[in-house]
Amino acid sequence: MLDATDATLAKIQKNQTLQLVLEYGPPPNDFQWTEKQQVESSGLSSWPYRVSVLTHRPTGYFCFFGAGSMTISP
Repeated sequence: MLDATDATLAKIQKNQTLQLVLEYGPPPNDFQWTEKQQVESSGLSSWPYRVSVLTHRPTGYFCFFGAGSMTISP
């Protein structure tokens, strides 16, 4: 199996993202940054990436910041 490529956000990118979210009122303590491994595809090829995940703790809603895509819930 291939090693996962690090596609996580830099600390400054995480801070900028969180500032955008917080402008709408949720308390900062409601959010948690984590990392996970996910596979992203392009055509017939797939690669594993380690990505940043921002989760809203009370609801479980999340945003995966992938190498070539973003996944959000809901």
